[in-house]
Amino acid sequence: KTLTGHTEGVMSIVFAPDGRTLASGGADKNIKSWNVASGQEIKSFAEPNGYIVSVAFSPNGKTVASGVWSHDHTIRLRDIETGLEILTLRGRSSQILSVAFSPDGRRLASGVGFFGDVQLWNIETGQAPKILKGSLGRRAFRVDTLKFSLDGKTLASNNGNVNFLNLWDVESGKEIKYERVPPWVLGNNRFNVVNINGRKIQAEQDKAQIKLSDFETKKEIGTLIAIDDQEWVVFTPEGRFDASEDAQRLMHYSYGLEIINLEQLKEMYYEPGLLQKLLGFNRQPLRPVVAIGNIKLHPEIVEQKVEPKTTKLNIKLRNRGGGIGRVEVRVNGNELTGDARAGKAFEPTAKQADLTVEIPPKRLRAGASKIEVVAWNLDGSVRSRGSEINFNSGNERAETKGVEVIKISVDKKPSEINFYAVVSGISDYEGSALDLRYAAKDAEDISKALTLAARKYFCNEELAGKKPCGRVHLRLLSTEKEKSSQFAGLPDVADFQRLEPTKQNYQNVFSEIAQKAKPEDVVIVYLSGHGTAITSAEAIKESAFPDMYLYATRDATTLDRAIMVNQSERLSKTVNSLELAKWVSEIKADKKVMIFDTCAAGAAQKDLTSQTRAVDALQVRSIDRLRERTGFYILMGSAADAVSYEANEFRQGLLTYSLIEAMTNDKGLRDGKFLDVEKWFASAEDKVENLAKGIGGVQRPSFFKSNFAKTFDIGRIEREEQLLLPLAQRVPLILQPELREAGKFTDKERLTEKLEVRLLEQSASNVRGEGAAVNYIKATTATNGLSPRGFYTFNTDETITIDVSLIRDEEEIAKVKVTATKVEIIEKLLQEIIKAVQIKNI
Repeated sequence: KTLTGHTEGVMSIVFAPDGRTLASGGADKNIKSWNVASGQEIKSFAEPNGYIVSVAFSPNGKTVASGVWSHDHTIRLRDIETGLEILTLRGRSSQILSVAFSPDGRRLASGVGFFGDVQLWNIETGQAPKILKGSLGRRAFRVDTLKFSLDGKTLASNNGNVNFLNLWDVESGKEIKYERVPPWVLGNNRFNVVNINGRKIQAEQDKAQIKLSDFETKKEIGTLIAIDDQEWVVFTPEGRFDASEDAQRLMHYSYGLEIINLEQLKEMYYEPGLLQKLLGFNRQPLRPVVAIGNIKLHPEIVEQKVEPKTTKLNIKLRNRGGGIGRVEVRVNGNELTGDARAGKAFEPTAKQADLTVEIPPKRLRAGASKIEVVAWNLDGSVRSRGSEINFNSGNERAETKGVEVIKISVDKKPSEINFYAVVSGISDYEGSALDLRYAAKDAEDISKALTLAARKYFCNEELAGKKPCGRVHLRLLSTEKEKSSQFAGLPDVADFQRLEPTKQNYQNVFSEIAQKAKPEDVVIVYLSGHGTAITSAEAIKESAFPDMYLYATRDATTLDRAIMVNQSERLSKTVNSLELAKWVSEIKADKKVMIFDTCAAGAAQKDLTSQTRAVDALQVRSIDRLRERTGFYILMGSAADAVSYEANEFRQGLLTYSLIEAMTNDKGLRDGKFLDVEKWFASAEDKVENLAKGIGGVQRPSFFKSNFAKTFDIGRIEREEQLLLPLAQRVPLILQPELREAGKFTDKERLTEKLEVRLLEQSASNVRGEGAAVNYIKATTATNGLSPRGFYTFNTDETITIDVSLIRDEEEIAKVKVTATKVEIIEKLLQEIIKAVQIKNI
């Protein structure tokens, strides 16, 4: 995207903290603000005295500071919306090459040309600045870039002409350290030093790489590589990595003459959220790993073939020094066995090994079937890339060895395909500790949306002939009790069943689909509610992979990991990823989709803007492993806790809302009407990321697919269907109120508590029915949230008067005033609050 407006060179650009606005300064003596999404110019402010060589936003995004190359040594602070000048500071030099706000917005640092000093201003007082003089003196000549640490206690500056980096103590103004660094680190914002939990981390950019190192020890801690504008990878010297899906297939390690893809190292070295952990934003510990240089190679698959006129698969392996570990066999993308060695006399350190696996005829197709073997080294750290053969169950057999994928099934018309959906949403758990508000209703809504889309696509010919749709089959497991919120099915789609979300019912539903589904069919699974992950010996035994995902059923009372390690508790009250893999492996359908819209059962947070509550990496690894074992397309949205999950203006899980919203626009539909899986998921991912800004416990959904998967359609949406989609409408987000007796810090009438109760009741009214005018969450801070705060007084006629301000981001958005009796006061206040937000459309 190109932003056009400056008539001469652009000297400096900076994004506002919310990422929605960009400010630029140019040699044409203008500061311009831009709308990032549209690329349109918003405002332009003239600087009368010189070039704009540096610009910076205040932390709240409302003020922009500009450094000018001019005779009057000027730094100006302006209101970004109006352009009005708030403060003018006069520096020591005609070259103000860099400016930076402290994180609290109280200080401004400016880099002085010709002198090589840093000036530190107190914005609140506008007093003469503190001058930071370094050991280099006049040799420094210019200060090109300035950066504050996140806690505001340390300031980093660079002197581009002599390639030196300085660290300053902000409070005392004393130089902490200075040192020479490579030229490419300096200038053009190619360096940054952040102080995270007392540890200083230095980031250095070289072309498409950013290297992270401990500033004190100079020890490298990680590298971030941008492959293009979509694909990226982060890795550490020990070999840990995190990467976008496609990047994992584009990159590899070299081990001697052996090429090892990132995918082959996932079990040992894959670390979701690695960059956040290295930078300290995610406090979860890094897994211990064996240094990448010490890995031991996986065994070579010398031979794999099916004996003539049988279904016996013979596998011959050669030990290459790493031992012979687990041997997986997959049939048509689904796991047949997690370890072909099981139950056999076997010497894992032998030079070679021969294995035989019996393939059940029911797992083979009438035509060609793809059989894949994956072999692991003994410690489970490296696996082979997968060796495949194409087996024909008829009289003739063809086979290939290697990694070439052979197309198995011939595409059929939609009218020849069956659509199976398993949709689950649980809001009402055993007891109340895990209860949610929207998960069950989300399942009801997605059921309706999927039925509408599938019915139009797979039964279009029947519908044209006024016949019932017999190719769409939906099983809904939900705890939704409100009749007006339940999906009752569609009159012309006969095979719809509502079931209780018990462990047995989940197993029965998957068993039913396994008996009916054919290779050409489509299967979609949607799970909404609570989910978590644990490390268990059971998972290691079955798949040599320690992480196991758990989806809580209706009978769950807790997801405490200390309790969930108990196998009997886990098996009776959750569906785990090992079970899902086993159930799904029995389903022959090639086209499979799974969606997780779940939240962890973490402690509720008051400040939802905090970015430190990361979604657990165990979940990501366990779901990725599920994808490998089943061949599913998987989209996983996850929140750190229930409050984050429900902290939005839609009264709906953000992923569910985004998936339904994507059905209404061209971005989510192929050719404006076909529900293509990858296009649908991509649109929903982008929407969630945009809506979740400022909700620290919600992250961009994770998308998983098998390496050679090709996207496919699962529905058709036209105007008729779009009008029927249950898309939630935006309502105001109300935060915890605070009501106090005037002139006191007490609330002896307990009006705060009473208002909370009514807000919660109003928020739950018909879940998302007409009466639900607001969404109330028990938090003090959340993006776009409104907090009712005010004081009340007692009148002589025994009434109470309350003055309340609706506060957003510490700004008053609206005011209400109510006088009533003690009995009526809260109800009247509630109605006035609702009226105020509706009138102001906030």
